[in-house]
Amino acid sequence: MSVSKFINKKLFLAGAVVALATACCFHQLVLHPGDLLVGCQRNGFNDITAYFLSSKAYPGIAWSQFGQLPLWNPFVLAGTPFTGNPQSGLFYPPNSIFLFLKPGTMISWMLVLHHFWAGFGTVVLSRRYGLSVIGSVAAGIIFLSAPFLVAQTGEGHYNQICAISWIPWAFLAWERLKQRRRGSVVVMALVMAMCFFCGHAQEVAYLGLILTFLTIAEIVRLAAMERQDDARCLLQQWLLSGIGTLGLVAVDLMPAWYYTRLTNRSGRLSVEDADAAGLRLSNLWQLLDPFVLGHPSQPLNAQATDFYWESVCYFGLVPSLLAVIGITLGFKSRQQPREECPDQGQQAPRNWATPLRIYRHVIRGLLEVPAPPGKGEKVAGGEMRGLLAGSGPLEILNGVGDWGDGDWGVGDRFTERKRATRLFAMLWIFALAFAFGAGSAVYELCHRFLPGVAMFRIPSRMLFFAAFAVAMLAGIGIDVIAGNNERIRPGQALLPKLLAGLALITAGLMLAAFLRDRPSALPTVSAETSLSAFTLSLKTWSLPGNWKTWAWLTAGLSLICSASLARKRRTPILCAVVALALLETSLHAHQVLRTAPPGVLRSGGSLSDVPGLHEGLFRTLVQQHVLSDQEAAHGNIRKVQGYEPVCLLPYVAAFRSALPETPNFSDSLFGFAPINLNDFSKPVIDMLGVRWAVITSDEQGIDEQEIPAGWKRVASGIQPPFLTLRDGKAEMTNYEVWENTSPLPRAMVVGQATTLKAGEDSTAALARCNFREEVLLLKDVLPDGPRAEPRESTIERYTPNEVVIQVDATAPGYLVLSDAWSPGWTATVDGASVGILRANMAFRAVLVPPGKHTVQFQFWPPGLSAGATISLLTATLLLCMSFRRHDGGTVPGC
Repeated sequence: MSVSKFINKKLFLAGAVVALATACCFHQLVLHPGDLLVGCQRNGFNDITAYFLSSKAYPGIAWSQFGQLPLWNPFVLAGTPFTGNPQSGLFYPPNSIFLFLKPGTMISWMLVLHHFWAGFGTVVLSRRYGLSVIGSVAAGIIFLSAPFLVAQTGEGHYNQICAISWIPWAFLAWERLKQRRRGSVVVMALVMAMCFFCGHAQEVAYLGLILTFLTIAEIVRLAAMERQDDARCLLQQWLLSGIGTLGLVAVDLMPAWYYTRLTNRSGRLSVEDADAAGLRLSNLWQLLDPFVLGHPSQPLNAQATDFYWESVCYFGLVPSLLAVIGITLGFKSRQQPREECPDQGQQAPRNWATPLRIYRHVIRGLLEVPAPPGKGEKVAGGEMRGLLAGSGPLEILNGVGDWGDGDWGVGDRFTERKRATRLFAMLWIFALAFAFGAGSAVYELCHRFLPGVAMFRIPSRMLFFAAFAVAMLAGIGIDVIAGNNERIRPGQALLPKLLAGLALITAGLMLAAFLRDRPSALPTVSAETSLSAFTLSLKTWSLPGNWKTWAWLTAGLSLICSASLARKRRTPILCAVVALALLETSLHAHQVLRTAPPGVLRSGGSLSDVPGLHEGLFRTLVQQHVLSDQEAAHGNIRKVQGYEPVCLLPYVAAFRSALPETPNFSDSLFGFAPINLNDFSKPVIDMLGVRWAVITSDEQGIDEQEIPAGWKRVASGIQPPFLTLRDGKAEMTNYEVWENTSPLPRAMVVGQATTLKAGEDSTAALARCNFREEVLLLKDVLPDGPRAEPRESTIERYTPNEVVIQVDATAPGYLVLSDAWSPGWTATVDGASVGILRANMAFRAVLVPPGKHTVQFQFWPPGLSAGATISLLTATLLLCMSFRRHDGGTVPGC
């Protein structure tokens, strides 16, 4: 089979239009291609600057500086696993570009490329469902520029955007699986594996649950139509796809499973804990105005919602209007042309629909069961000979051309569009209801009964799927207006419905105007009282004075009415409708996105000139905006804090004992809270190996009387901001570096041990421990007799995955290394393997005999070897399946 079939001209042109739309949406980056794309909140500080720049740069640092694989990251939180971290995205193939190009240069363009990939996948999926080219392009453009996706990009949620870009491709693979197309199991497994490798399991879990539910529904439908063989075959194919997916991702999944068991993401969350930033009823007003509850650039206490990027329930007015048309009319079958009535010899009367008939038709469409074979439905013939039939890699690629050409396999264009309308209308309803979290019975039922839902926070991220459904329905709306058949006369059917819809909108605006109370500013709304928040926002939003809402509605309705009435110039008008939708979403992107010039990205700043800060192995206490995790890794500075969303619980317990009375503990752990040395326990800080503390100050400096004993000032300076927004003003930070005069050695031998008492809190146990003479253990395993005196040991070699220490003990004792304990670390004493004990709740210790010895610690993530073997075998099996050839276009029999 030639490659020419894969190069589909219509898809190529559609991809070019989608690329142009992507450039329009992210025009700020296109105008300044070397900038870093950020959001308008917190002067551009987001998850990219706080986490992903460091995360994507670390594999290159580990290889270039130490010649090792990025298995363990020693630069934050006293060390933490990197391979096995579910958010590292280490095995996602596109992330390999960061090994050759700087993340600060490429990460913004990687985000934009994934928006394009999401839009192009939506185009191909829409063509698969029988939509016209203009309807498919409209769906792709609306999805890639969806306000919720753009807001997530502004917050720097790189992994989420990467995972979401595979949603349309997963639906596409699922459609092939239903048709038993060649290589469908292979394609489904590959797409789901790519989605998992992106590094954010929440969206993958939601996608898997949705596709599983759809598969079960399809199996039930086939069984009801007495097609048990087809139902059984689909079930087997779906199970095999799931097994193939698990096999491919085992190299990432197994280390992540071992790691997350000891982290803050290991347990089942309650509904209240998971719903920290769910939707409220007041968010429904964002359907008309995204900033009605506050702009993301405002402080959180000035907004009526917790986090704009997690709760913006806005899809665009023009896309929403098109989606309503898609839901309303997408269920209708192909209309017959006006013809003479056989009995009366006259034309059939016009069928002017009323709003009541519209709603009745929507409900009937949602509940309709597809007709059995024989009523216009084309079923692949031939006896099936094997379930796992594949096709060569070129044939799999050629399948994309098949999808784009509209090779549907069952039914005609209108049947497919009707089925797509039903599917995405139900998906939109489910996703929106789920996104309300604790306020929704749908979410509470899923949280209780569906596996995996209770593991994830922020159910409002289901709005990703709601945005996808709206985009598909909007494409269907454009397709309905365009009319796929010359015999369809959209003007006759659409105009009364549009007028009825406009009347309903006008009535709603009149009601809002009647109930409103127009204060000068929108008051802050409590997130706990969603019903009162809805009522308050209803009374305070000056909707009739919001000319932008009226402008978008008027322009959209006018163009749609013009297109529905036009005949010869319908396509140019529809292009104007799509351009209007793109303009609306692009203006939203313009308001929430910013760029930062690469020249102002800080690289250590004046802190890199402080003597001793980047020398030795002692740790530093410093805020993120003064010294980021990326700068620490590049400068060989080890931070006692760090922004790691999935952090080891033993270390969290140890660090909490250093701040026993701090209310904002998480902000202090991640390095976002200001540092006050009086809040820290000095013995615990000494045990953590902290020698330096960088404290922000005013121009007058810090009074030494405000600093506790044991610290001395060694340097001061001015640190520029990590980034400065384009056309923004740089806000300099005054800092002082204080040195701890009595930190404990990073490695030392002690003989005495104290154990954790039954029921004793870890904070209390660490508070009573004298770390200079004893170590806190779960069990003291040294025999009775003489014990070693406290003595510092020499660290001979220190790399991310290996630590070599020279020990000289006067008697049997414990070698304590103040690096985080985690499964995967092994130790040897003079080449003999020994067990590692958990010391001081979070660190590592081994038994050493008297005399001089060489102790070596090495790290290899648990489950990595087994997972890599399983993934390699699975990939080999799938590759062999893809080279198997069979005649015909469907999978041979089950």
